[in-house]
Formats: sequence, C-alpha cells, structure tokens
Amino acid sequence: MVNSIYVDDRIKEYIVNVVWATRDPAAYKLKLEGMIRFGASPRATIYLTLAAKAQAFIAGRGYVTPQDVKSIGLDVLRHRIGVSYEAEAESVTSEMIVEKIFAGTAGSLDGSSGALFSLCYAAASSDGPADLISCRFLL
Repeated sequence: MVNSIYVDDRIKEYIVNVVWATRDPAAYKLKLEGMIRFGASPRATIYLTLAAKAQAFIAGRGYVTPQDVKSIGLDVLRHRIGVSYEAEAESVTSEMIVEKIFAGTAGSLDGSSGALFSLCYAAASSDGPADLISCRFLL
C-alpha cells in the first residue's frame, strides 16, 4: 500500500536536492564548510522517499507533502552524514547539519520563501487512506 502513495516530481527533486546538499552544501549556498566529512549516498534518496510515503500513509493521505519529507528526514539522514572533527570540536551534530540543510533547501521548492503551496483534492476511500484524485504543486 505504501508503494502506491503518489510522489510529485517536484517532491522527488526536492528529495534529491536535500541529499545532494549533504554532499555539496556550497551548491545550495549553505554555510557548512568544513562541517561535513561525508554526505549521504544516493541510496538515501530512495529511503527518504519511501519514509515520506510511509509518513503520508500514516497520515491517511494518498500523496506526499514537503512536510512529510521534513518530518521524517532527520531520522533517515542523521546516520548517513559524517561530521568533521572541526564540527565535533564546535559541538555541531549531524542532526544540526540536517536541520540546516532542510532550512536551506526549502527554497528549492519555490525559489524564495520555502513555502510550498499545495492544492490537493482527495476522496476518502472506504478501504484505507484517501485516494488521490488530483494533486498540483503551485509555485
């Protein structure tokens, strides 16, 4: 059932941007120089997408929202990022880095404020979560 949850292409791109930002934070204008020893592998995109789908399923929706990605992202990514010795010396944790990445890549959804406005219509299904009829992400 979780695999049938809809993920819009913009959400997929957002997930890729988040994971790539762990490997190249400067490309996203994140001030994390010297803080990351190694970033998340491309496989993290698969598991972040799957976890976001599960989050949407638990919420009773047939589609993934950016908030689903953010709410589960810390759990998926924290162990996939190696902090540098400099970061450890400054008491910077992988959790803090993930939070900065989510804050800094939110603009990749809309180019400015980080707010993604979604207009989704769902109809309740008698045998499970809402079935997705239409979901558009307005930028």
